[in-house]
Amino acid sequence: FLPAFVIRAARAEYVASNAAARILFGDFRKFAGNGNQLVSLFTHASARNSLPDWEETARRQLAMFRAAFACNVHDADMRRLVAELSAKSADFRKLWELYDLPTRGARKLEYLHADGKIYQFQQVIFFADLDGQYRVEVFHPNDERTRDWMEGLVTQDSEAAAH
Repeated sequence: FLPAFVIRAARAEYVASNAAARILFGDFRKFAGNGNQLVSLFTHASARNSLPDWEETARRQLAMFRAAFACNVHDADMRRLVAELSAKSADFRKLWELYDLPTRGARKLEYLHADGKIYQFQQVIFFADLDGQYRVEVFHPNDERTRDWMEGLVTQDSEAAAH
């Protein structure tokens, strides 16, 4: 019942997720930008609306991308992604110009679900490989209400899949 996904760090692309993440956030393959975390975050209204502290999330995700970009500055796909987001999002342009770099790997995150309720998570981020190519993000329920809710969602999904 812990939502988690894996992101190819250099391009901010979702590459895998568990059932709990798909239940909570949706299927990343269907997100805006063909599963690109930044495109979804900066251009898709549902991503923005589900995060009460959207700007902090956007700053953190963009800072991680900036660190990867610095190591791959000549990568044409990464440069195209920056150009695309710069053209589509004033918020991206503003935050890109801050030159933020990543901070600590864990934080509290509020998520506004379609049911109108805010659920509390501890978001933990770490790298799955020594080269820092794949980033894992895990969302641990931060309170009993969120934990019970997530367990219920995952149980319902498992039961539905079994039938």
